[in-house]
Amino acid sequence: MKFDDCIYKEITWFNADEIVEHETFDGIDSYELLRNLATLEAGYSLDDRLDDEAVERVEDEENSLICVGRFLFDSLLAEGLAEWFKCDRYDGLVKHVRSCWLSRGGDDWYFYFVTGCGYDVISSDLLGCDADGVARRKFVDFLNGEEVAR
Repeated sequence: MKFDDCIYKEITWFNADEIVEHETFDGIDSYELLRNLATLEAGYSLDDRLDDEAVERVEDEENSLICVGRFLFDSLLAEGLAEWFKCDRYDGLVKHVRSCWLSRGGDDWYFYFVTGCGYDVISSDLLGCDADGVARRKFVDFLNGEEVAR
C-alpha cells in the first residue's frame, strides 16, 4: 500500500466550542473531555491531585482551547504513529502527541489531542517536530518504507 497525505484525513477536527455545545461527545461527557485535555495542556497528569493554583491553570487552559483533533485507536494513522515514535498505542502515543488523551469508553476508542491554528499542526502537535511542514512529508515517506532523518 502506498501512503500519501490522505492518511491525515483520518483525523477529525473540532473547534472546542463545538464540543461545549453538546452534553456528550462520542459518548463522553463534554466537560470531562475538555477538562482532561486542559489538564494535560497545563502540564499535569490526569492522576495528579491539583491544588488551587493548579486548578486555576487548568481552567485558564480550558478557556483557551481552540481546536481538538481526534483519530481512532485502531486506525492506520495510530499504527503509523506508534512506529514513528517506537512505542505502543495504549500508553505510548499519549506521551508523544501534544496533550493527548485516549478515550477508552464506548464502542470506539479515540485519541484526542490539542492543537492551535496558524501553523502546521500535523508536524508540530501530532508529530512533535517543528511547525514548518517538513515532518508531515517525512512521516508519509516513513510510512512508505523510506529512511528519513527526524
